[in-house]
Parts: sequence; structure tokens; C-alpha cells
Amino acid sequence: MSIIEHTSRKREYTENAKTHSYTVLGGMEEIFALQEGSYAVGKSIPGMGIVTASTLSQKGGKIWALELTCMVDDGDGSIEPPNTAWGEKSASLAGSMLSLALETLENYRTKWNHYLFCHPDITEIPAWYDSARDPVLDDKQSQCYAWGMTLNDVPVVNGVKWKILKSPAKPGVNGRDIGVYTITETAKFKTATAAGNMVAGKLNRLGKPDTTFGISGGDWKCDQASVSFQNGKWLATLTWTRSGDENGWDKDLYK
Repeated sequence: MSIIEHTSRKREYTENAKTHSYTVLGGMEEIFALQEGSYAVGKSIPGMGIVTASTLSQKGGKIWALELTCMVDDGDGSIEPPNTAWGEKSASLAGSMLSLALETLENYRTKWNHYLFCHPDITEIPAWYDSARDPVLDDKQSQCYAWGMTLNDVPVVNGVKWKILKSPAKPGVNGRDIGVYTITETAKFKTATAAGNMVAGKLNRLGKPDTTFGISGGDWKCDQASVSFQNGKWLATLTWTRSGDENGWDKDLYK
């Protein structure tokens, strides 16, 4: 039966954390089982906090020691440290830019990124020029005018090449950037297969990270997935990107 080693209890306060540490003594099988089970990193121990580190050593003969370090909260339960146990995901939040077509803006105008062509005899700018929202003209309008995104789009009608009446109001601008949130999840595993199982089937598909940091609305798509071996453990990583608006990612394009 395990016991706490006499005088092994310590309590340390720093600016950013409070920790408890103590050492448990017992037989080899029992101590090994505790390190992987009840006292595994990420487990919560009543009165001590959440285990953040554990060190196993042989004290002598049949006596083995498990030195534990636990993070405690500030007394009101407000601190919630990440769970660093095997297979448990930790998460980080970042912001990035997502490029969308200019036409997705609610106040988009065709004149921003289109030329307005017309018959050589026409000099009048049409009344609808400033308010047009798409390049499709009705039959009457198309007899005198045409929209085009490049100079190569200039019409030639009955052998007559039309002219440029108006150049784009925002030349060279065909997209716009919006701010989006990204969440990166990472978990450690003992085998490559277990790490691969975490990321399998996620890339470029809709889903949701386990932690969203209180961000609501829209939905999430997995834009990056990786598995690597670092410092004696397999790391699986997923990066989720929130949709640019509340409507979410296009369900016709992403599963």
C-alpha cells in the first residue's frame, strides 16, 4: 500500500502559478500503476490540484517513489489549466486573414473591378453605372454597353470594336481579406497509429475543435493536419478555421 513520504510535501507560489509537490512510496507494480492511472499527468487529485509532472525512481530495495507536481488554483476555482495527459488535446487560439472574392461584399458594385465598354458613338455614362451589382445587362442595355474584367473582353460587333467608357474604380482589386479565428489542437500519443487516428478524415472537412474559447456562431473547417515525433512522443495537430461569417462554410463544397 502506497504512503506519502515523510517531509516530502512542498508548496511553491510564483507570480503565475501555485504548485504542490510530494512523493508517494510503494511497491514497484503499485507505483508504476499510479503513474499511469490515478496520478497520471492531467489527473486531478483532491486537495492537491492537477498533476503537471511526475517522476518515478527506485528508493532502495523494493521501495519505489513517485514524485508528483500539481498545479492548484487561487482558491476560487478560476484557474483551468490544460490537460496534458496522453491523448488529451490542448488548444491555442490565433487570428488570421481569409481572402474572399470582392463580389461577396454586401455593398459590392460591378464598377469596382469591371471595365464598362460601349459603342464608339456613345459618350453618355448610363444612370445604372454606379448602382449595378452584377455584369449581366438586359437586352436593351447590351445593345449599347457591356461589362468586362479585362481589356480582352472588349466587344467587336459587326466588325466594329467598342471603346472603353469607364475603367475599373478599384483597378487590380479582385478580393478582400477578412479576419477569422483559428484554433490549433495538439495531443501526444505513445504510437504513430494512435496519433494518426486523431487526424484521419479531418482535413478540409467541417467539424469543431473540442475547445472554442467561447467563440460562437458560424462553423469550423479543418485546414491543417499533421503527425510528428518530438521529444520521445508522437504529436498530432489539427488546425481549425472559423467561417468568415455566421452563415458558415458552403455545405455544397465541404462535407
